[in-house]
Amino acid sequence: MRFILVIILKKLVFNAFYYIARYLRVIYLSMQGARISFGSKIDPGYRFSGVEYISLSGEVRIGPSADIFLIKSFNRIEQPILSILNNSYIGRNFHLVATAPISFGENLLVANNVFISNCRHGIDLNNTPFKDQLLMDYGPIIIGSNVWIGEGASIIGSLNIGNNVVIGNGECVLLDLPDNSIFKNGVVKIRDLDI
Repeated sequence: MRFILVIILKKLVFNAFYYIARYLRVIYLSMQGARISFGSKIDPGYRFSGVEYISLSGEVRIGPSADIFLIKSFNRIEQPILSILNNSYIGRNFHLVATAPISFGENLLVANNVFISNCRHGIDLNNTPFKDQLLMDYGPIIIGSNVWIGEGASIIGSLNIGNNVVIGNGECVLLDLPDNSIFKNGVVKIRDLDI
């Protein structure tokens, strides 16, 4: 009986520490200038750059090992603001690089290993190495509400993704997607919601 109580106590202490650490991460990022609601949860292993440009409203969960880099571009007046609205979940190994605004609507579901970017390195063929060339931005990305982004998908460029959209696993989105669409195997299908 004593052994079972010790196991239960260890589990309770671990869970308490886990949840306290999760909220301490939110408080720490808020102290650095991020606008994060207290209902948001950020799992361990994150790397954020440009914290002052992050805005998480309501209950947003960002999974483990997320990399979010918001970089002020030399050729853009706008800030590279990342805005994620209520009831959204972002899976592990999420990677986002932005020099222009990116906004997500409510009820977002992002699977693991998703890459989103609205910028690129310069591609001048002079003697400057590519890694040393300045970032160039494509423009803002707007992702609507109730969007599901599948595992390993990439969203690149300046584009609008409508409401009620599903993006399949491993897809590379380079163009706008209308409301109520499914993007799979490189093809956009509009769902008929009057069934």
